[in-house]
Amino acid sequence: MINFFQKISNVKFVRYVFFGAVVAFSVFLLLYLLVNIFNLWYLPASVITFCFGVILSFLLHKYFTFKDHVNSKSKQFYIFFVYNIGILVLNTLLMYIFVDVFGFWYMYSQISITIITAFVNYLIFNRFIFRFN
Repeated sequence: MINFFQKISNVKFVRYVFFGAVVAFSVFLLLYLLVNIFNLWYLPASVITFCFGVILSFLLHKYFTFKDHVNSKSKQFYIFFVYNIGILVLNTLLMYIFVDVFGFWYMYSQISITIITAFVNYLIFNRFIFRFN
């Protein structure tokens, strides 16, 4: 019986990684376009793409990763959004530190931050936001 639940959990994690990669690729592409094509400064571009990523992430993870079709979308999105405000503050602060203090390229910085926060996000999403499935 334990193996059955471990397999379900592993499948959920694989779905999380897959849809997280879709979101990350979309965010990285949009960030690159805003900075290099539209000449937007990397920090506001990072905030814009982060907000885009939050919406896309919520929809993909709610319906495809955690297969939550039952719970209130508005209540979950509110919790998801509030949680992600903290992540946005962390993301923006780390972007500034990585780029302006350490001199890293903004794209490498965003990729590094995404990897760092992805693991924490899975735990929060799985245990608190989409916890019923």
